Amino acid sequence: MKKLQYFASAHHLFLASVIILLYAGKGYAQEYRLLECKEIKVAGPDQWNANSSFDPTSQSHKGFAYDILQKIAQKQQIPYTVLPDLPWQRALKYAEDGQVDMIVSIYQSAERERYLEFSEPLFTNEVKIYVRKGREFNFNAFEDLKGKKGLFPAAGSYGDEFDTYAQNLDLEGKTTIADLFMYLSKGTADYAIQNENRASYYLTESGLDTKIVALANPLLNVSARLGYSRKSRCGGLLQKFKAEFQHMHATGELATLQQHSLNKN
Repeated sequence: MKKLQYFASAHHLFLASVIILLYAGKGYAQEYRLLECKEIKVAGPDQWNANSSFDPTSQSHKGFAYDILQKIAQKQQIPYTVLPDLPWQRALKYAEDGQVDMIVSIYQSAERERYLEFSEPLFTNEVKIYVRKGREFNFNAFEDLKGKKGLFPAAGSYGDEFDTYAQNLDLEGKTTIADLFMYLSKGTADYAIQNENRASYYLTESGLDTKIVALANPLLNVSARLGYSRKSRCGGLLQKFKAEFQHMHATGELATLQQHSLNKN
């Protein structure tokens, strides 16, 4: 009987030791993860004109979204690095895996909510339908795109409503905006989808603005936001950033900075 009591006590002691070690290990792991993060890694679109773009001449990122990033980082003393020349699909994958901590200028969707936490809106864009000049058609609802061949940015999302309906459409993704409009101009598709700000800038710069035009009615309006990786190892730094962003949004400072950025860029 005494032997049974001894073994029972020893067994309980062993279990208690294991539990303590597990909790201690968990706490150590969390502390190590925080210590491991020295700066937040940022990615974003590089051809979104005044909102977020990369200037190859100065080798710097420009636009409203990066102005916000810089302002908050300086105020809260948050080190950060913008990853250059990162393809959009890879940026999303890195955010899903926690290799990228934040994405600037991204549309929200249920699929992306799996791995990103979204901020309040940065700005709202008109998403438009582009066609070759002389090939315009009437557009009033998503149904008007049925029976036509369309192009859109690969890994692009324009909100849950359109993403769901797009399963009924003949759409092909293109990796770059140059490919998107090149294939449209060659007549391999009837239309292309792109946000108005980015498209108008590219079409003007490339000289395609005389060949490709937007339909009168937009596809829809979508708000761009900041996306924070749910697997980021920089939880403490991101919390400081998010708190300051929410403060700027609530006080109207965000709107003031946006107007200043648009005037500057």
